[in-house]
Amino acid sequence: MSDTNPPEIIEQKFKAMNIYLQEYMYRNKHMWNLYLRFFFASLVVMLLPNLTDRFQITIPEIFESNKWIFPAFGIILAIVFLYISICQVKRFKAISKTYNKIGKSLPDYIKREELDGDPNSIINRPNAHITPIIMFLGLIVLGIIMLLDYIL
Repeated sequence: MSDTNPPEIIEQKFKAMNIYLQEYMYRNKHMWNLYLRFFFASLVVMLLPNLTDRFQITIPEIFESNKWIFPAFGIILAIVFLYISICQVKRFKAISKTYNKIGKSLPDYIKREELDGDPNSIINRPNAHITPIIMFLGLIVLGIIMLLDYIL
């Protein structure tokens, strides 16, 4: 069990890992808040013409004959939000990669155990990468269906 790292270096690595872990947790919380806000904002915009009677909302007359604008705008919002979400995931991934890089440089006797398996399998991939794509593609499909319903 020979250790080439002096205790001070190991302590510095642990401090750095703690900083990255805190940022990782902050970004995770921030990312999920964004996903949900973006998702519901797009959904409400798309469904606004259908919610008018239920919530006594009046839409200006100019939009009464052009209700297709709402799903079209919802689709645009979903595309923009999908792009922003993917950018957030890239930041999240960079923090995770740096954290793991520091962890791998620790001596073997204090390294974290890693899971066996294919790192490219969907089970081992964090859902932070897949979820926004599914959420916003679902919104885009819903918007297209609604758009076609209003136009045809």
